[in-house]
Amino acid sequence: MTKFTRSALKTLVLFVTLSSIPVAVHAEAECPLTRKVRFADKVLQFKSGVPAGPDTIEYRARIGEIFGACELKNGALDIKLEISFVVERGPKVDKYAFAIPYFVAVHRTSDQTLQKIAKTVDASIGRNTTAEFKSDVSEKVKVAPTDTLENLELFIGFQLTEEQLKYNRQSH
Repeated sequence: MTKFTRSALKTLVLFVTLSSIPVAVHAEAECPLTRKVRFADKVLQFKSGVPAGPDTIEYRARIGEIFGACELKNGALDIKLEISFVVERGPKVDKYAFAIPYFVAVHRTSDQTLQKIAKTVDASIGRNTTAEFKSDVSEKVKVAPTDTLENLELFIGFQLTEEQLKYNRQSH
């Protein structure tokens, strides 16, 4: 046998051996496809009662990473998510804590929203200008007994005003 053939044979034996070792399985099943909502994945909040401008920004925030585990059983989707948010305090703001509204929507791929769950992430930045916060979501949503993880989706976004949505569309 040539040196190349022996090397290829050893690689094949190693691959077959490793393939037969069971992969660790998480106790909970995967979640449906989970996405950030386009144009609602960031928010810019101005101080109220004053003209919008660079000096009146209270905070900017964006949705970071999303981790989760879900279980679909007996017509109920049990959702457990950890969502990270990156929040930056405005340059001339004397406020250090913000309650930032966001939502998690359970959607059937046939264009039907089953439930929109309103949430708030509490961001206490202190004297820092930027910080990351995590929010845990634990919800049970009633779905049809025929639903599967493949025909459901989760959408996550900030609860925006019309002005914020318009701004996001123009700046994307």
